[in-house]
Amino acid sequence: FQRSEAKTTLAAFYSEVYHLRDLTTAAKDPGLYPQFDAALKVSMQNETLLLINDVVWTRDADAREIFSADYTFVDQDLAALYGVGGPAGGGFAKVNLPAEQKRAGMLGQASFLSYGAHDKETSPTRRGNFVREAILCDPVPPPPPSVTPVLPQGGGPMTVKQKLEQHMQDPTCKNCHGLMDPVGFALENFDAIGQYRTTDQGFPIDTSAQVDDLGSFASAPELAALLTQDKRTAYCMVEKLYRQSMGHLETAGEQPAVDDLRKAFSSKGHSIRSLLVELSVSPA
Repeated sequence: FQRSEAKTTLAAFYSEVYHLRDLTTAAKDPGLYPQFDAALKVSMQNETLLLINDVVWTRDADAREIFSADYTFVDQDLAALYGVGGPAGGGFAKVNLPAEQKRAGMLGQASFLSYGAHDKETSPTRRGNFVREAILCDPVPPPPPSVTPVLPQGGGPMTVKQKLEQHMQDPTCKNCHGLMDPVGFALENFDAIGQYRTTDQGFPIDTSAQVDDLGSFASAPELAALLTQDKRTAYCMVEKLYRQSMGHLETAGEQPAVDDLRKAFSSKGHSIRSLLVELSVSPA
């Protein structure tokens, strides 16, 4: 009973932290994405939760595999979206996705990719901001009131990356967008609902990018490898679980307890199950 309750509680936690529940009200242009209906959105949510369940409860694996796993779970609708064979008997099945698509964990899943996109086109800014806020706990401040967040228009067709690179030439936009947009550039091979693509506006997609505090990367697996190595990723997992459990941001007096949890998390192979135990017996 306790494990069942823990599974339910953790699923609710990740549904909030990774914005899975926000998919319920997400909308896409029906002319471009007619398959993006209520059933597909539920499938997207379930796919991510099944991956988390597999990493945490089935295998008790390194939790950072949530971002780097080379497999996922699909039903018939998601199989069609990803271009793979679906489960013969209905429901969900564990599958390896085509290597050429370069998907990795939830960074290659339709839930995150759909949430981090507009109704018609992708948004490297949204996807990059998600990685900053939800995975690294390094939120980017909102734009100042004097800035209008509108990409350049006209002058012929451009890829989303080209538009944003032009946008970043504005000194008032460069600092913040430079932290977010390059992260999203690495994921431009996935459209606004997570389908694989090789062109944007008829132009080949360039996924190469570089960020000072992460390094260079050009795909979801390369980005995931850097996130896995970055200590902020593990720290963020501890921080978000701690805050959820306590119901408030940690105070200065609670910082030693958080630091102890981080050390225990690292020493026990980044196991969420072990972290939950350590959290429950923490003096805090």
